[in-house]
Amino acid sequence: MKRQHGVALLITLWALALLSLVMAGVVTAVRLENKQSVHQLQDARAHLAAEAGLALAVQHLTGLQREQRWVADGRPYQLEFDRMRLTIQVRSELGKLDLNSTSSALFIKVATALGVPAGQAKQVAAALQARQNGTDPTPMRTLEELIQLPGMDNAMFTRLEPYITVWSGYDQPVVSFAAPPIRQAMGQKNIISLEGEDPGQVLSVYSQAELDNGFRSALNVTLLLNPTDSNMQPYRVLRWQE
Repeated sequence: MKRQHGVALLITLWALALLSLVMAGVVTAVRLENKQSVHQLQDARAHLAAEAGLALAVQHLTGLQREQRWVADGRPYQLEFDRMRLTIQVRSELGKLDLNSTSSALFIKVATALGVPAGQAKQVAAALQARQNGTDPTPMRTLEELIQLPGMDNAMFTRLEPYITVWSGYDQPVVSFAAPPIRQAMGQKNIISLEGEDPGQVLSVYSQAELDNGFRSALNVTLLLNPTDSNMQPYRVLRWQE
């Protein structure tokens, strides 16, 4: 009888130990789930704030007198509200290198100014020129099509991406909207953007939101302002990156 009691006690102790382990696991899982929920909530707040920054940019590009509108040359605009900080930059696509119309010489200058080896820049420029001047030239519709050209790689695309476009239609960037590497390549780095200068309808907006607890979210959106086919929408998205 004593032996049976001892076995029963041992089983009970083992059961209690197992239950303790299970409960500890449950508590840990609940805590982890709570942390994940908090993280997701804060991440969602930051993301919504970044989208609000995009809406503010559109408002400051269309809803004011021209001389009061934000200048689309990449300068940062900072706003704070509800314990959040927004940093918004707008750049006209007119200030970028259009892959469908740029010259080989300018492409090479810009690429090498960004640190691309000269040989690689020349190879890609030749392939780009061949596409532009082919018997049946097909315009690029997206920036990512550049990656398909001979000589291109992801590292070169990453360097070029902020400075190229397929939406300007110009053979040269408008210097007053161009970033410093393009201005330098064009030998016009001291040009100053003018308040009220028309940036065109296609612009890229970078919007970063930072909460007071350090959570961040950012959007990089290329949009067409006042499209004719948008059912009265103020803009149409051409490219969206998060």
